[in-house]
Amino acid sequence: MVVERNSGQPLYFSYKAGNIVDVTTLSNTIAELSQIGINTSFALIDAGYYSKGNIEELYANEISFLTRLPAGRILYKALIKEHSPSLEDAKNLVVYGKRALYIKCVEVDLFGYKGFAYIACDIKRKANEMTKFLIAAKEDNLSDEEINEKAAEKGNFVIITSERIPNDEILPLYYTRQSAENLFGISKSFLDILPIRTHSIATFRGYLMLNFIALIVYIEMKKLLKGEFTVEGAMLEMANLMCKVYQNEAIISEPTKKMKRIAELLNFMVPKKMGV
Repeated sequence: MVVERNSGQPLYFSYKAGNIVDVTTLSNTIAELSQIGINTSFALIDAGYYSKGNIEELYANEISFLTRLPAGRILYKALIKEHSPSLEDAKNLVVYGKRALYIKCVEVDLFGYKGFAYIACDIKRKANEMTKFLIAAKEDNLSDEEINEKAAEKGNFVIITSERIPNDEILPLYYTRQSAENLFGISKSFLDILPIRTHSIATFRGYLMLNFIALIVYIEMKKLLKGEFTVEGAMLEMANLMCKVYQNEAIISEPTKKMKRIAELLNFMVPKKMGV
């Protein structure tokens, strides 16, 4: 799924088989977006898409990108080993919401291209992981050398980008990636769209399209309600607006104060009567 960077508005979706090679998925998506008039200037991609082919594809198309570096990569281990000892310094301190982190930016080589790595340590996460690890380490009789080596990785993660971004902006940008992942969950969690139990491709595609349309409506309603009501709360409130149905006409009951405000925010009028 592709969303607009600033508004979070869904723009595009497609379904892919699990055995499709990642670089094919990414290059085809970029090509399809171009054909429907969507300019891809910046990509927030999942860590699973970090590969030589994908990185080269993004640089070749002059598309800036940001992704998390998988912990199993040689580059990750080298960065943690080199910079972890000097990471926890006040000059690297970044506060993001209720989280305190140390973040250090260094220039790196990404398959022959200039890139940047943000080595980060989440203090709260490190404390939790260290406690569990140290208790388990004693029970497993790990050596002091093994404990020190593995302890250095706790609470750490690395973000890779193609362009230099201020340290205090890297996390807000990175976590906007989750909006695409969470959007399809909205229809199941909040819109009561039932899961499908079918092996028909046509039904599956129709279900995804229904999700996609519902998301667009949901996000637009959320914007219009401006935080005064949740979409769910507004729908529940308006569900109580009743009418009396006669032979040729329906008389709408008087809306409550909340109903009037919801209608005002959504830019529609509640009619006094309707034809049947």
